[in-house]
Amino acid sequence: MRKLILGCFVAIILSITGAANAEVRTNSRCNFYLTPSEQTICQSVRLSQLDRRMKLSYKRLLRQMRGFRYWRDRWELRRNQRAWFSHRNRCGSNWRCLTVKYKRRIERLEGWEYGPV
Repeated sequence: MRKLILGCFVAIILSITGAANAEVRTNSRCNFYLTPSEQTICQSVRLSQLDRRMKLSYKRLLRQMRGFRYWRDRWELRRNQRAWFSHRNRCGSNWRCLTVKYKRRIERLEGWEYGPV
């Protein structure tokens, strides 16, 4: 009986750990591989984490730019983000290139200055 309970406990722990690892790798775009860069990001836990961090920094910055007086800043940020994606995609499946691009983008987003001049 103890072996059965212990076996069930181990199975539950392994399934929870496996689900947590799968969640780290899961990205909203992973079901639709569009570019070699996105495939590489989906296959790498580290790149997926950087992608998520960059996305959070971008969304946080957009939220801070609420109100009519920041419409130009929001427009510039969105334009800049689209341009960054095309630069990122030039890395192809080069993991090192993607890592550098993401780290630089996160630094840029976290240091972004905006406001009335």
